[in-house]
Amino acid sequence: MKRWMLFCLLVATPAAVGAEPRRITMEEALKLARGSPLMTALDLEVDRAAAEVKASGLYPNPEMLFLREEAAGVVDRFATLSFPFPLTGRLSLERDAAASALRAAVARTEQARVSIVGAAVRDAFVDLLSAQERSAALATGTQQLADLQKVLQAREAAGDASRYDRLRAEREHSEVQADSLQLRGTLERSRRTLAALLAISSESLEAEGTLEPRGELPDAEAAREMARARGDLVALEAEAERADAQARAASRRAVPEPTLILGAKNSEFGGVDDTGAIAGISFSIPLFDHGQGTRAVATSEAALLRAQRDALAQRAESEAESALAEAVALREAEKAYRVAGNPEELVTIARAAYEAGEMRILELLDAYRTALSARVKAIELSAGARRAEVELSRALGKEAIP
Repeated sequence: MKRWMLFCLLVATPAAVGAEPRRITMEEALKLARGSPLMTALDLEVDRAAAEVKASGLYPNPEMLFLREEAAGVVDRFATLSFPFPLTGRLSLERDAAASALRAAVARTEQARVSIVGAAVRDAFVDLLSAQERSAALATGTQQLADLQKVLQAREAAGDASRYDRLRAEREHSEVQADSLQLRGTLERSRRTLAALLAISSESLEAEGTLEPRGELPDAEAAREMARARGDLVALEAEAERADAQARAASRRAVPEPTLILGAKNSEFGGVDDTGAIAGISFSIPLFDHGQGTRAVATSEAALLRAQRDALAQRAESEAESALAEAVALREAEKAYRVAGNPEELVTIARAAYEAGEMRILELLDAYRTALSARVKAIELSAGARRAEVELSRALGKEAIP
């Protein structure tokens, strides 16, 4: 008996542990998203740009030369060290170009944190929370109709209700139950979508929170200002500045750059050994390549990037205005719908009227259906308003509601 009880305990324990839901809030989801593979890739992009800053604008390495010549019994040995001196300011401009590229990478990463990672996680969280609340509403409606069905069965047995009433209630119960079962697929898909974004297991994952509004929306002027400061716009401007610096650096290649040569010469002839110093200076002659190709490419790239920025700025402002208008409209619809009152009062009134013989079964079931539809529509309106707020944050490039 003891062995049997131990076996049952070992089998039942994992099932009980596995059935325990893993509840996660929006804040916890966003925190987990910061450690996701996508965010890691974005951070590595910034690290690479920072490494390019360190690698740019470095002075060229000196060159060491050893040479031995022998002719007519004379042996000459040379040892020289050449020091290039790029005095044109080209290296400083190359460092400026790399620094601008780093600013662009940081701006793009900040934009991606909000518009890609943050918005995707918030959308997935709202979808899961909405599916959970709709599932709970349908479960409540199913239970209410099941209770009504039992009452009608008892009344039919006592001769106080018709068989039609019971069958009609059973059909309504089956319809709501089918909707509830069908929603399980949506719930599981939403659960897996959020889990994939957070790189965690989807088993028993539940969103913990509310679909209620959590703050004031920005006004139209504030939305336009935030849209004009979006990370992708800042990144394009920084990329244009990088191209400008590259063009100026390329133009400096037209100026000859000196190289200082220092060393020693040793000559040996007829047993006589003599050593002397070597000093000299050389210049590059930019006869064929004086940076004209690189300068033209960089200049064209800067003009292209600024044109792209201007076009994107117009689109960003339009997107922000549209997203704000939609968010405001959905919030107003959400508020107006909730003012209508508690739909459960319809069920209570209809139930009393039916029991008093003042209402038919179809009217009673219509009250149940209306109450359930009101609960589900309120959830969908709230979820739509929250999704509109997420879309507004994506359009603004930062959180629309602090």
